[in-house]
Amino acid sequence: MFPGGNLDAFHDGEIPAPESAQRHEDGPAYRLGAIRECFEESGILLARAGSASGQLLDLDLESRKAARKAVHGNQVAFPDWLQRIDGVADSGECSRPG
Repeated sequence: MFPGGNLDAFHDGEIPAPESAQRHEDGPAYRLGAIRECFEESGILLARAGSASGQLLDLDLESRKAARKAVHGNQVAFPDWLQRIDGVADSGECSRPG
């Protein structure tokens, strides 16, 4: 099965309008949407600790399952959930710790 998905302003922030030139350019909503969809569809979480360590987050299986269900069911916005677990999406937009 091939995973599907869409951008969602609830989870991914402001999405460029259909007539906008930015609709066809890389941007924060597209990056966050891709990271969220990867997590929802496969359980792979591309996120780092928000602390100075910047380590990839490692969640136990039960926490991961519950979060996938809550995010997919729109019970919590993906960025809000990441913030609750002191995480940030690993979107490639920030520098990596040494």
